[in-house]
Amino acid sequence: MNGHAWCEECLRNGHHKLATSVDHIKPLKLCNENERLSFDNLQSLCPSCHNYKTREEQKLYK
Repeated sequence: MNGHAWCEECLRNGHHKLATSVDHIKPLKLCNENERLSFDNLQSLCPSCHNYKTREEQKLYK
């Protein structure tokens, strides 16, 4: 996790948008106990990026 308030996905695409959510990079369904608790498995996302990622994961990991 980067520790700042910008959406990490937007930053990767050259945009600056405030993050409002902390997201598990690797979905919780696929995490072991250590990964669930690891800060390395967290990222800051804006609402649109978080919603998109969640929809895509729901398609893949029903």
